[in-house]
Amino acid sequence: MYSEAEARERFLNWINKPEVVENGKTFHVTYTMLSKCGEYWVIRGEAIDPMQRGAGISGYLLNNLTGEISYYSHEPTPEDFLKDLYDEREADGKYYVLCCGFSSSDKRQLLNLRKKLNILPRQAVYLVKAKPIWFYGIKRHLIELQGYLENIGISSEIRLVNDVTEIEKIDYNHLTWDRVLSKLKGLCG
Repeated sequence: MYSEAEARERFLNWINKPEVVENGKTFHVTYTMLSKCGEYWVIRGEAIDPMQRGAGISGYLLNNLTGEISYYSHEPTPEDFLKDLYDEREADGKYYVLCCGFSSSDKRQLLNLRKKLNILPRQAVYLVKAKPIWFYGIKRHLIELQGYLENIGISSEIRLVNDVTEIEKIDYNHLTWDRVLSKLKGLCG
């Protein structure tokens, strides 16, 4: 186990090796935080260019047991990686899915679903009764998608299931909200 000072020193020794440093740039640590389970140090380091002030901040994880260091940029960030890791452990081999959050007897919700997706009444009922599990994927992505759907009045919920064979995986990084609605509409058959 590394103390905060030891984690910083380990990181700086690793990142400032002569074979890594180029054009006189060196790194310094701008942020250090121990993960909630104590398994990783989240470290932010900034490259200092002698010709400029700073050359950008990058995120790293230092494994608190092995000392192994991993680099993370914008997606996922080190914090996102840890969130995904903890969510995966919580799932315990199951999959996170985004499901319809209302029953077919809720006429107001069915009407709103029809309008938002521009579908027929029987297609809305199909999405609620026959195809109530809409997508699976990373929990934090599904939470954001759920928030978007809630904002446009479509109630949904996130659950854990054992099998996702018949369910479409949502590749969140390449989706726009219009494409999400289009994919949801596409589930109608």
